[in-house]
Amino acid sequence: MKHAPKKPIPMSPIHCHLLFLALTAPESRAADPSETYIVFQRK
Repeated sequence: MKHAPKKPIPMSPIHCHLLFLALTAPESRAADPSETYIVFQRK
């Protein structure tokens, strides 16, 4: 399992929670958490 890239990106508690939901969503099609993380950061 890969870890998300460690970059100095400011993360608010809500932002972290949304990211957590995105990573743990059963319907998520991401192959691994790092992909979801990267896509999420582009929004």
